Amino acid sequence: MAATVTECAQEMVKAYNRMVSQGFAAARMGWEQSAATTRLMTEALQAEQTASGKIWEQSIGRTRDRSEKMAELTRAFAASPAASASPEAQELMDAIVAGDQEYFRACAEYAQGVEKRRADLTTAMLKANTDLASAGQEMAESAMDYGRAFMDWSFAVGRGTAPTAPF
Repeated sequence: MAATVTECAQEMVKAYNRMVSQGFAAARMGWEQSAATTRLMTEALQAEQTASGKIWEQSIGRTRDRSEKMAELTRAFAASPAASASPEAQELMDAIVAGDQEYFRACAEYAQGVEKRRADLTTAMLKANTDLASAGQEMAESAMDYGRAFMDWSFAVGRGTAPTAPF
């Protein structure tokens, strides 16, 4: 703790400068977080659009392919009831089942991708919020340091009213 009014004033100026610097750092961190969040949200939206576009394309393709195979199967059964036991009919059924399995696997992968992208986004945003809170805490601590330095200076000025007090 400073003993003279001059030392107290110097400490107060240092504390004030730290407080202002921390204030600017917190504001800069806020702007950076805002920009980073906007960028993250934009990237997440683009990734989601790409992934959902692919699954929709697969859905349309799968529906078309399945419908064509079912139509072939229906025509074969209509032509001959014994066609259900034919190797061609069995091959069509196997192709339908294999296509369905592939499609459902793609849907599951899409759902897992959604959750992973959501978790990554949440993690990144939590880190940015933590950094911002830390910058705010540092600013608050520097404001408290400034308040203490101001009080010390005030007391030193009060003590400095005596003719022997150094200034």
